[in-house]
Amino acid sequence: MGILIKPYPFFFIPLLSLYLVFIFFRFKRKVFYIALICGGLSASIPYIKFDIKSGEYVGIVMETKDNYFILTNGLERYYVSQYDNEYEIGDILRIKGKKEKLDFITLESDFDFNGYLNKKGVEYNLKTTNILPIIKNPLKLHKWRIDALSNLNNDSKALIYAILFSDNSYDSKIKDDASSLHMMRLISASGIYIYFFLNTVAKLLSYRLKEKRARIISLAILSPYFIFTFPKFSVIKISFIYLFRWINDYLLNKKLSYLALISLSGMFFILIDYHLVYQDSFILGFLIPISMYFINFAFTVKSKFLSKIYQMSALLILFIPFEIKYFNEIAPLAPFHQIVLTPFFLTLAVLGLISFFHIPIYFIVDGYVTFIGWILSLLNQINPLIYVPPFNDYIFFAYYIFYYIYLYVREIGLVHVRTFLTIAFSLGLTLYSSPLIYQFKEEVYFINVGQGDCALLRKGEIAIMIDTGGNVKKDIAKDVLIPFLKKKQIYDLDLVITTHDDYDHMGAYESLRNHFKVRNYIKEQDAFPIKIGNIEIQNYNNRESEDKNTESLVMSFHLVNLDFVITGDAPIEIEKEIMANYSNIQCDILKVGHHGSNTSTCEQFVQYLSPKEAIISCGKNNSYGHPHQSVIEILRRNKVKIKRTDILGTISYATFTL
Repeated sequence: MGILIKPYPFFFIPLLSLYLVFIFFRFKRKVFYIALICGGLSASIPYIKFDIKSGEYVGIVMETKDNYFILTNGLERYYVSQYDNEYEIGDILRIKGKKEKLDFITLESDFDFNGYLNKKGVEYNLKTTNILPIIKNPLKLHKWRIDALSNLNNDSKALIYAILFSDNSYDSKIKDDASSLHMMRLISASGIYIYFFLNTVAKLLSYRLKEKRARIISLAILSPYFIFTFPKFSVIKISFIYLFRWINDYLLNKKLSYLALISLSGMFFILIDYHLVYQDSFILGFLIPISMYFINFAFTVKSKFLSKIYQMSALLILFIPFEIKYFNEIAPLAPFHQIVLTPFFLTLAVLGLISFFHIPIYFIVDGYVTFIGWILSLLNQINPLIYVPPFNDYIFFAYYIFYYIYLYVREIGLVHVRTFLTIAFSLGLTLYSSPLIYQFKEEVYFINVGQGDCALLRKGEIAIMIDTGGNVKKDIAKDVLIPFLKKKQIYDLDLVITTHDDYDHMGAYESLRNHFKVRNYIKEQDAFPIKIGNIEIQNYNNRESEDKNTESLVMSFHLVNLDFVITGDAPIEIEKEIMANYSNIQCDILKVGHHGSNTSTCEQFVQYLSPKEAIISCGKNNSYGHPHQSVIEILRRNKVKIKRTDILGTISYATFTL
């Protein structure tokens, strides 16, 4: 048995920065000292893991999804793949299998499943040979969730599942419209609809009962939802805080302030499971209510309506770093959209909760969702977006420090300082969001799309994509390409070229065209040479054939002071034809043909081009065995530096120009 001690990395930025600022300015609030100490301890406590080498694991299921569950034995947490998973939270299982490090494939700008599991304290995958239940949870939580809303139409399911369960398995245009207006994450992550439900039920009950009893009964009514959505943190957090507030109000005679109550609740959850500090649901769950406490003091004017507008705007500014993280964009009209839509979504969430309890109001919910869909469609027509690159940790930290200093300055009435901070904040965010820097840059990216090809060429305002990748199990355009283009602040593509009609080279084009602005599309051999702006692209293969690979375009271009050659899936016979037909082709960077297959990249062709570097675009652990060892050896013998997207991810070249 070995012991591995792993310290926490830099994390918990927003809440920690809030603590630091207000401890400094409000030193009399001793609860913040306690919060800082607990936060610091959580950040520095070593993560001790016991490496028990055994083929048998006994543990309890702590989280379950459709195709996997997470098992914990108290020392470690394991990911267990299980298609058509029927295990429930609370099941105690004995598993025979092999423990391996998590190694899921992560494509460019796509969901990082490894990181998601790591934040939950899961670092190992159990490759199972046998699963034996020891104790089974009699409550079929997962089945209840499915059955409870089975009578709703697809649009209603998509919206309500996303809000109530953070489940995005249902596709719907209405849900996409809501996401594009940035409603889904804010409503779901904040859990504001649960507060709304609890307060509404308590208010109705208070007409017949005392407030003390009405509030605890409303929590009891919510408890089945708490059980059947466990371990959704926003539900857990709000339920416990609501209970703590009840205890504070009626058993402790309000000895604790709201701020102390929230802070102590956060520390309570950290002590229960310190892995929570990694998770956005925890950070936002406490960042929003604590910040709202100070926002309410900072933005108080005579007009209640204006106060609410200011407070909502300040809350949305608080959310901007997360908005950029999730969407790679800022919606300038978000305050207006939030003000219009929040009441509708709160009502929808409450209707969804009522439906969850098997109360037959399904036709009302479906009709209401249709009405919301009409509003969403209308608002999306006036929804300008600003694409913004994601914040790194330091910008993230500076943003929140600046934000909370501004709140404090505004509250104490330092008008001149407030004006200066407002101008500095607005100017800084505007400059960061501006794509002006790209007017002086040239860039080439070989995008990690898995087992496929995709390259992006950019010079000033001109952007060209060569191949789009494609995957039958994933929408590469929506999940990979469009988020990457947003990060690079590209609002449209001047041209998309596909080398040939294999799905892994052009499969994502249709979705890309439907969800992003593409001005021109070319795949014909006789369309070359092409010149757009100062980017000129040549094609060296004009062979017509029934074989797609034989017809593959072989292109060259000069950018970032380098000569690139992209060969698509052209086979060796085409490489030999090119050598025979062209006496010299300049090449610094070769995009190796057919993902490193031994059907391409013969040694004579490598010697003919004499590249300095070779790019191999292939999927991690792909079933084709790409790249082939013989191709690797050819490149090494000719002293060509090899770069692979399956190892390095997206590969980039960039330079500044005048």
